[in-house]
Amino acid sequence: MSDKYFTRLAYSSLFISTVALVVIIATIPPLLNAVENEREFLESRSLELQEKSNALWENLEVLRNVARSLYETRNTRSVWHSGKCRDLCEDRNKDGSAAVITVALSFTAG
Repeated sequence: MSDKYFTRLAYSSLFISTVALVVIIATIPPLLNAVENEREFLESRSLELQEKSNALWENLEVLRNVARSLYETRNTRSVWHSGKCRDLCEDRNKDGSAAVITVALSFTAG
């Protein structure tokens, strides 16, 4: 093999390397721009979907409260909650503070 072959090989490899370097330098800025645009789009879309999701959850909470008020018919059976025992169990002192008196209720079986 002659020196002419290796010279052509060196020049062709230099040319290919230069072309590859120019292509890389030319494509990196548009690629970074596209990545930044995609990131901004995804961020705005994410915020939009988050707002819609929050609105749906708020609507669901309103519906849950409406359904609870419509279908929850359980009455509180505690004597304290009905207000009957409050009057009997609390004794107002002269200074206005409430003193709780324990009331013993006895039930007789009939």
